[in-house]
Amino acid sequence: IRTLLEFASPLPGRIETIAQREAELLSMPLPQIVYLDVPQTLCCATIGGPLVMLSRGLVERLSDDDLTLVLRHEMTHVQHRDPLRGVIVHLACGALLVPGFEAIERTLYIKRESYADEVAARYSPAEYHSLLSRLSRASTQDSSICRGVAFNGWAPLPAGESGRRLVSWTRFIPSATAAALIVGVAVSHAFFDEHLNYLLTHHC
Repeated sequence: IRTLLEFASPLPGRIETIAQREAELLSMPLPQIVYLDVPQTLCCATIGGPLVMLSRGLVERLSDDDLTLVLRHEMTHVQHRDPLRGVIVHLACGALLVPGFEAIERTLYIKRESYADEVAARYSPAEYHSLLSRLSRASTQDSSICRGVAFNGWAPLPAGESGRRLVSWTRFIPSATAAALIVGVAVSHAFFDEHLNYLLTHHC
């Protein structure tokens, strides 16, 4: 992120005007808007902020109305500290050193995206649906726009798959198994410690 900030270009007045208007609408301080003068498409709220990154490759393809909706979505993430929450959840799941928590992490991610979509579409739902459809059609495996956008709980699929779907309850089976394993190990250790004197006396 620090490296990207070093390559940031002056923020175009068009973006600054829209961002200020959206900050007032959302009743939040104006976050730092980082503009990268590159042809690749980039759009994300990230840690190290409050911080939103946009690229020329994305901004030039959007009308003012579309850019307003995109900024409203990303600034909602900033307002609710979603980037930091995502990192904390990811580290918490990783720190357990037990596989199987991907479904829980993904579900929480979808919940954050869905709320940002709800806020962004609150005043113009038809326009926001239209924007998502157009961005989805324009995205490719090598160049995705506003990576991670979801609407009403619908999550983007991995590269190579088409359409969107809800997370199936069956995906929680590995998470439940891992959780049961952790609880089982903890209970077995507690049981062993409680009966350690008995075991030492009668079996050692």
